[in-house]
Amino acid sequence: MSLESLPFENLPDPAYFFDLDYYRYLLGRMMESQWAGRSIMIVAGPSGSEKAAFTEKLMASVSENTRIIWLAVPPASSDKLLLFLTQELHISPESPDRTFVLRDIKEYVLKLHNEGNRCLVIMEEAHKISEDVLECVRLLNNLEQGSMYTNHFALQNMPFENVADPACFFNQGDYSRVLSRMIDSLSAGKGLMVVAGPIGAGKTTLSQKLIVSVPEQTRIIWLGEPPETSEELLLFLTQELHISPQLPGRVFVLKDIKESLLKLLNEGNRCLLIIDEVHKISDDVLECVRLLNNLEQGSFKLIQILLVGQDDFLVKLNRPNLESFKQRIAWLESIGQMTPLQTYEYILHRLKVAGSQSSIFTDDALETVIYAARGTPRLINTFCDRALRISYEANKTIVDLDSVRQAADEIGLGGEVFLRLVNRRGEEAQQNVALQASSLKDNADTVESDTRRMESPPVGKVQSAPTHQDKSSWLFTILLLLGSLLLLAASLLFYTESM
Repeated sequence: MSLESLPFENLPDPAYFFDLDYYRYLLGRMMESQWAGRSIMIVAGPSGSEKAAFTEKLMASVSENTRIIWLAVPPASSDKLLLFLTQELHISPESPDRTFVLRDIKEYVLKLHNEGNRCLVIMEEAHKISEDVLECVRLLNNLEQGSMYTNHFALQNMPFENVADPACFFNQGDYSRVLSRMIDSLSAGKGLMVVAGPIGAGKTTLSQKLIVSVPEQTRIIWLGEPPETSEELLLFLTQELHISPQLPGRVFVLKDIKESLLKLLNEGNRCLLIIDEVHKISDDVLECVRLLNNLEQGSFKLIQILLVGQDDFLVKLNRPNLESFKQRIAWLESIGQMTPLQTYEYILHRLKVAGSQSSIFTDDALETVIYAARGTPRLINTFCDRALRISYEANKTIVDLDSVRQAADEIGLGGEVFLRLVNRRGEEAQQNVALQASSLKDNADTVESDTRRMESPPVGKVQSAPTHQDKSSWLFTILLLLGSLLLLAASLLFYTESM
């Protein structure tokens, strides 16, 4: 027997791809999704079901202008995934913080896109992936330019990106009030400020809006999440302030930081420290924040500190051991959910910022989004963005109720939308019944009025005796009453016999 190669090697060789109808269909879907830019694709199957052969065939089938990044197994953490991507894309991020790394990756991928190229990340053994890495994959999935539907709806940019863009800041309600208070407190040098709110309430966007709203001579130090220890926080501050402490002890580092802040103040500058995700902060770091807040010149705080986090942080502050810290908070604000009217105005605001010149959502679609999203900006953004994508893929010029229903099913809000539609149909049915009852009442009043007008005697004449028609009316009423009594008696008799 003469063979050129081993025919049954357990290797994912594209040359041996088994072109059955199902395999061909599956590969076709993968190719179509990759070409259309539909982001996340998942292929699952039992062990030994040629999943690796699919990915190898896909890599061999995509166009030459596709940059392929392949991982044999999921990384152990999101940081390692981002590090791997930056190395593969030859990126040197300005900061190790996840926000900045994602921004740099997005800029590079946009550059690839503008040059007519694409980027495909393939991760095998995905059943081993951790929730931390899955969250990072979700964030990577949010990196998009929006050319898929922005041109279709005549938009200049993506209207509902879940990024903290100050240009999209909704300057109404709680957001307007809290931003104004933050700016006033910063100007007055009041020190420690706390802003809390539920997940997706727009807290980070609010802090980013503050950054672009403060005077230019404000030195801003921003942390996307709290450091693990007070030593890391102090080290970060010394690096940001370009300080080289002579001694490592906390007391000496705080003294050097105070001297640097005094120098900034004397030069007409100020310093603002913003720590996001503060609900994750440790007691050790909170104590360090308290000590930083004690750095002052007279009654003026040398460093203004803004802590931003979820409502869990407010629960933490009520612990007895944090009473001293709580007393030093200059003011504390809690951001709630938007009202239905504010949600409606928020959606129109985002569309207007994106360059919309006409109504894209129908009234029914808007009402459904407002009901299901429950006034949470992040959920509203995700909902509206998915509905726009679905309408675009269906080649619709507007986002109608059907598109919103499909979007709700995809993001896990199908139950809320179904309940909304059921309630609306019930309300419509009640309105129809009320209208019919009102119409019948009006008709009955008209007939009664006409009857009275016909029966009333002419003015100046004596009313005549009851007519034959009146007697017939009374006779019909009596007969109807007798019939009812007979029916009741028959029913009682039937019941007695059945016993």
